[in-house]
Amino acid sequence: MHDSNPERRELAVTSGPGLRTTPLGEKERLDHFLGRQFDDLSRSRIEKLIREGSVTIDGGKMKGSRPAVPGQVIVLTVPPLEEPSLEPEAIPLDIRFEDEHLIVVNKPSGLVVHPAPGHPSGTLINALLHHCDDLAGIGGVLRPGLVHRLDKDTSGLLVVAKSQSAHAGLTGAMKRREIRRVYRAVVWGTPDPEEGTLRSWIGRSRRDRKRMASYGVRPRQRPMRWGRPGEKSATEAMSDLEFPEEITEFDLPESGEPDQEQAGENLPEGVPSGARKAITRYRVLSRFDLASELRCELETGRTHQIRVHLASIGHPVVGDEVYGGREKAIRGMRADRGREGQTLLKIIDRQALHAIELSFIHPVSDEEITLFADPPEDMQQLLAALSDMP
Repeated sequence: MHDSNPERRELAVTSGPGLRTTPLGEKERLDHFLGRQFDDLSRSRIEKLIREGSVTIDGGKMKGSRPAVPGQVIVLTVPPLEEPSLEPEAIPLDIRFEDEHLIVVNKPSGLVVHPAPGHPSGTLINALLHHCDDLAGIGGVLRPGLVHRLDKDTSGLLVVAKSQSAHAGLTGAMKRREIRRVYRAVVWGTPDPEEGTLRSWIGRSRRDRKRMASYGVRPRQRPMRWGRPGEKSATEAMSDLEFPEEITEFDLPESGEPDQEQAGENLPEGVPSGARKAITRYRVLSRFDLASELRCELETGRTHQIRVHLASIGHPVVGDEVYGGREKAIRGMRADRGREGQTLLKIIDRQALHAIELSFIHPVSDEEITLFADPPEDMQQLLAALSDMP
């Protein structure tokens, strides 16, 4: 049970060297100072408490921009956690790790992560609200905190925070690229070379705002010929998307919201505003006549990133209707290959993409957490069918 009464927190600002309660320099802002003292309160929530007059210094109200000064006595009156507007729902969960700080689930395909237009309920968040009885609140609301997302029809491992401190630690690790996310994908054809790194900007498609697109400077690309007449003499596919020399390397900043860093900065001609830099590493694990099994590792986490990157080099994910991985992929194949392609598409009714590995340092205990989840039955059947094809 969560206390329904406001919580009073009192803090004396010190001047001792090296003490946590001593301001950093002579002009550390009050809101920044308090953010260091209370890691269970987000910076935005502290700012809101200051605006609402719930933070006093020596009995008087202050602005967040005023510096904290040794000798002051700061009192925060923290209101009780708000109840979430979403309804808890008893949806089964495949839980791979859980403690009082966070939870990792193996999400099935077909389950939407967060309520959105068209999916107001029946989501992973609804399921977590029903399952978790030890939520500590995110941003003043009694809810779990998303750190990253998986598309509705992508299965696999997903970590969700239960507390503000865990959420801050995990989102910070995500921005610093310290959370390892590895996927398995089955794609049409075989990339050449069989191992590489895809770099581009990913943003909204100019043709269809519901889709994402890859933008960047590409070397000359020749059409893929898998399953089509003349495939044996087809030339190699493009494997890397290259940047101009001066902007090949880029770093993520230390601050900012996840998936919003450097948006719109240093965009070359032809790349739309709002596009973000994206990096995907891939390696072929198994090669078949019509398709290949790939290991893909994210360095960044853009919307539909793996699906968009693989489609952009001529190897869409099998079953991906949005990015050319279903009927469009088998159009023009030889009759025998076309029949085999149709057989594969009857096995899987979604993109053959699964988040198989998740590794991170626990934001509270500093324990290294590494988890694996085997691909679900539909992907295993797909790979078995490919192995059996002549």
